[in-house]
Amino acid sequence: MPPEDEALRDVAAAWVARMQRPDADRFRREFEAWLAADPLHRGAYNKAAGRFHDARLLVHSSRWDSRRSAQPRHGLAVLALTGLLLAAAVLLVWRLWSPPAVGLDASKSASTQAVRLTLDNPRGAVARRPLPDGSVVTLDTATGLQIAFTADRREFWLQSGRARFTVAHDGRPFVVHAAGSSVTATGTMFDVTVAQGGQVLVTLLDGEVLVRSSAGPERTRLLKTGYSLTLDPNAPLPSPALADSQAAQWPTGMMSFEGARLHDVVAIANRYAPHPIRLADPSLGEAQVSGRFRIDNASRLATNLARYLDLNVQRQSDGEILLAP
Repeated sequence: MPPEDEALRDVAAAWVARMQRPDADRFRREFEAWLAADPLHRGAYNKAAGRFHDARLLVHSSRWDSRRSAQPRHGLAVLALTGLLLAAAVLLVWRLWSPPAVGLDASKSASTQAVRLTLDNPRGAVARRPLPDGSVVTLDTATGLQIAFTADRREFWLQSGRARFTVAHDGRPFVVHAAGSSVTATGTMFDVTVAQGGQVLVTLLDGEVLVRSSAGPERTRLLKTGYSLTLDPNAPLPSPALADSQAAQWPTGMMSFEGARLHDVVAIANRYAPHPIRLADPSLGEAQVSGRFRIDNASRLATNLARYLDLNVQRQSDGEILLAP
């Protein structure tokens, strides 16, 4: 299983355990925000919930009861099989209900070796990169990231673009630096975006992170699941706001819009497009767009927008895509 799938599986398993608790309602808002953040989350949760359900059925099943065996000579074999099945069920239930260990493990010696990496994701694609510690970083188009792992720290410097960090439990601090601010996590999933003008947007999809700003008298804030924080190097640290669940879908290549300006939709798509979309008449940019579209394929998006807004698609000799009345 790829590392990013393992990390998502573990997060989903933790949510299954949390939502089985008697006080599950107090987590429901965060849980629903996590589900809405990425279509992959719901699938992972359903699989984890199914495994949990199967484990409980095995624990209570009488199918493997050795007393039901009609032939005594098979008693020991049936009993051994019963023990193995129950042990597997108990182990699975324990894994779903227990938090991942933070202490030393067999893989830590390899993951704590000094590592320095520079990742540059070119314009036009989203890329997932597994890291030596089991974490996964997903890089948006035109994103630059530097990484330094030592025996006691994991540090990242986001120079441009946007990245999603799925953090493996390791015991070492996991710190992302961006435009003078930093985000510290232990085991969680979050996005960091460096915007024009030096602003930094932090969106937490699961867990908790501590955000430190370089400006203002109050420079730290704890961010919880489903919330985002915009940091400005020239302004005090604001209060967290509910995250835009639609914006969190960017790794899938799909985005949902509700009354968005055509100009803004095209601008987002052109970040991925080798040949950009252009509006023949700037006034077309004020048209409103609602719906779910694939934004990492400019040609397909232009065709869908043209149908939606009754426009014409004209492909130029240089590859540019023109939307015209």
